[in-house]
Amino acid sequence: MIHPMNRSALDRYRLPRIKWWPDAQQVREPAFDQLRSLAFDLVVISEKAHLVGASSAEAVCFALAEKGLV
Repeated sequence: MIHPMNRSALDRYRLPRIKWWPDAQQVREPAFDQLRSLAFDLVVISEKAHLVGASSAEAVCFALAEKGLV
């Protein structure tokens, strides 16, 4: 049986939904479009790390390192 926390992470990893992301038409930040794909990648990488046993903080740090941001 999958733990409820992992089930939620698995759903977000397997079935990311566009509606979970801010509407670009409502954001008045020029860098939004440039950074949206990075944010999506960070979510997917951190969720995958969490699914294999990393804590939330470890998963985020891993994702940042994978993208070369730390």
